[in-house]
Amino acid sequence: MAWRAHSRSAEQSAALRRAARRAEAAGQGMAVLDLDGCLFDNRPRQLGILRAWAASAGQAEALAALSVGHFMDWDLQATLRRAGIPKPWIERHYEALRAAWWRGFFSSDWMHLDEPLPGAVAFTRGLAQAGLRPVYLTGRDDTMRPGTERALARAGFPWGDGRAALYTKPEAAEADHLWKARALAEIIPPEPLIVGADNEPANVNLYLNHAPDAVVLWLDTDHSPKPEPVHPEALPVRGFLS
Repeated sequence: MAWRAHSRSAEQSAALRRAARRAEAAGQGMAVLDLDGCLFDNRPRQLGILRAWAASAGQAEALAALSVGHFMDWDLQATLRRAGIPKPWIERHYEALRAAWWRGFFSSDWMHLDEPLPGAVAFTRGLAQAGLRPVYLTGRDDTMRPGTERALARAGFPWGDGRAALYTKPEAAEADHLWKARALAEIIPPEPLIVGADNEPANVNLYLNHAPDAVVLWLDTDHSPKPEPVHPEALPVRGFLS
């Protein structure tokens, strides 16, 4: 697996055009969009957290070679190994480093480092201009809402206009897939889902099961281990550049 959010292809362009045409044809309804690994690249956030821990622990030199490109999945030890960090060092410091990562990642403190995927802002704005209501449905919990709202506004995504909505998990322990299923069924107003986008195959499948006629993009960036097979109607893309 490798992030290639700057890539372009004929297939990707066709998928993005299909989503745009579907939005224009509908003229109303929801665009249900995920954040981490979908609209946002959170790898700079992760890198910042780890470098801050290393500096505070007197280990800055040990992580000097670590870069955004080493973050390919959610295996932190594998990330460190890709950077060439010796196994003995990882074994000695992993628990402390992992704890710092957990505290920082699941908070609003480091979200200012998140970067929108190339083309993501323009894509989302286009859906909104076509008449869809952007619904940001994320696995982030309610404690992460302040930083998320600031990140959406700072990046220039549709936000603060009274139409766009953000749904965060009330309980952090709830599985993301179960939360999103519950949100679509019980919480989000009953508008049709016209366009969806997510990096998790289980969520992509959920959107298509919920709205079989929707155009749903599968962002092939990162995802949890042992993912479900992706729905055959999902449109795989690397990012939002056409």
